[in-house]
Amino acid sequence: MCKINVVYICNDTYFPMTGISIKSLLENNRNAEEINVYMGSDNISPQNLSDLDSLVNEYNRKLTVIDVSDIFQKLEDAGVKKYKGATYSPYIKNLMTQKVPTEEKRLLYLDSDTIIDGSIEELFTMELSKPLYMVIDIMWDFYKEKLGLNKSSYYFNGGLILYNLDVWRKENCAERYLDYLQHCNKQYVLGDQDITNVLFNEQIGVLDLKYNYYSNYYLINPKYMKSAVGVDESNYYSGEEMEEAKKSVAIYHCAKYNGERVWDKKNNHPFSEIYNKYKSISYWKNEEGWTSNKSKVIKIQLLLQRCLPHRIYIIFLRKAQKQYFKNNEILLNQN
Repeated sequence: MCKINVVYICNDTYFPMTGISIKSLLENNRNAEEINVYMGSDNISPQNLSDLDSLVNEYNRKLTVIDVSDIFQKLEDAGVKKYKGATYSPYIKNLMTQKVPTEEKRLLYLDSDTIIDGSIEELFTMELSKPLYMVIDIMWDFYKEKLGLNKSSYYFNGGLILYNLDVWRKENCAERYLDYLQHCNKQYVLGDQDITNVLFNEQIGVLDLKYNYYSNYYLINPKYMKSAVGVDESNYYSGEEMEEAKKSVAIYHCAKYNGERVWDKKNNHPFSEIYNKYKSISYWKNEEGWTSNKSKVIKIQLLLQRCLPHRIYIIFLRKAQKQYFKNNEILLNQN
């Protein structure tokens, strides 16, 4: 018996994208015995929740809506600083583990910009020993050092997290995470993703790349990965593993690519075809795309990407990323 538990967090702005992601999940996991969808609602409208309930019922699955306002209140009462002074939203995914029934053994967090294009039953049947499992990200070596990690350390992407809830609870991970937020004097550039890497780095198990196949993998040719980013087979996937994942992607992570979202009008996103495949069979098939608003830096980056040999382009890309993190360094130094 395979029981799948997934959790999303969203508001009305990103609700259509979340709905499309859930559609893809349900469509490609029909053989699962059970699928429980937990929706962390940041003031989602009754109409949107009704549409989602209809979608989940269509596949004879279960939807549980969780109001996240009390988590926001808990963070405020604890004196946690808002992310970039604006919102608590990027901090709550690790706290959603406290909202599911205690009898649940596993929980899969998914970003709203994911498309599930295959079975994920293996994630709920494979042997687990660590409290959480993630896919390794391509992270610049100089930024890992800024976080206090070794250049040789893994850095994980927060778009998908598989929680081994028994171990997560036993080791009081949610409580440790909240305590860290409460006493942390830094505001991390990448929010909870950075904090999860800093706080739990040695406790994170590595998932196959096919479970979080990220759009930015198309920015850098694998053979230049070490010189451009500072990762190699010691702290990233091997060339063979990357090729295998590309052939058998289970979850596409449709994050911003060259300043474009996969749902933008007339975008050149590498995952637009797979995204539109599921959008076209969803309740949100007529949803209008967003208008892309690229910055001058992104426009220059696109021009250089088209005009320069790749080995030259990645030198520019590394310098541009270094400047981006330097511009945001004030966040890491805030007290």
